[in-house]
Amino acid sequence: MKSFKAFRLDTANHLLWRNGDRVPLAPKCFDVLAYLVERAGRVVTQGEILEALWSETYVNPELLRKYILEIRKALGDRPQNPEFIETLPKRGYRFVAPVIDESATDPPDLSRAFFLRIAACVTFSVIAGIWGSRLWLLGAAWGGSYARYRHERSTLVV
Repeated sequence: MKSFKAFRLDTANHLLWRNGDRVPLAPKCFDVLAYLVERAGRVVTQGEILEALWSETYVNPELLRKYILEIRKALGDRPQNPEFIETLPKRGYRFVAPVIDESATDPPDLSRAFFLRIAACVTFSVIAGIWGSRLWLLGAAWGGSYARYRHERSTLVV
């Protein structure tokens, strides 16, 4: 998961999020965006993108420009004052927003108090289950009200 400004790029699930809302993006647009985000701060040529994403197929560079336009629209980016994708004429593109790799951050440290609360809940549940089953068994053995009711209902008088 990569974050930049209000966006989160979920490369595992192929999703783009803005402030918790999903941003629709065509699959190849997502691939282009992910490629640029992975290389944030670096100039990436059109040829490099085309080779990486369409290595087996000839693709007109105009298609790449169309995808960049769609990505900018989805991000709310402007080519004359870029916040995300900068176009460098005759050189390529550069992703200029700061990117945070959330998958590289350490998982949160769970405190001892958290584990003690979990242990207390589990212990309480086990004890409640044991006492509940004992009470149920005692009620059935002593012919509790349910057992008497069931017996009366199953007697057939002719």
